[in-house]
Amino acid sequence: MTPEDLAALLGAVQSLEHPGLAARLTNMVGKPIELIGRVLPAAAAQAIATATSKGLEVALRVALRTMQRSPHAGSQLLHKALVTASGAAGGAFGLATLSIELPVSTIIMLRSIADTTWWWWAISTS
Repeated sequence: MTPEDLAALLGAVQSLEHPGLAARLTNMVGKPIELIGRVLPAAAAQAIATATSKGLEVALRVALRTMQRSPHAGSQLLHKALVTASGAAGGAFGLATLSIELPVSTIIMLRSIADTTWWWWAISTS
């Protein structure tokens, strides 16, 4: 393991062991939802988990279809702008747009992750 890889790994461990304010707030907001999930009947919880998993798999397939075959630097600014616009539209129109806004935001985020990961993998293996 190179010194740079070790430093990156140590940084990741530090981030996981000491989450920032945004992560702690997100955990606090998600706690009631987690508690509701615990009291659901097993069949309902399994149906939700299956639907979530399938939805994420479809979103990832869509995101990966938009990628070029050759490595290139992705546009993180574009991805951030698209997710921000999607979230703003969802916030402006409320629950009525949730079924559209959530998958679109998820696809954009997965595309950004895949683009960043692919770029990193391509330069680290060359």
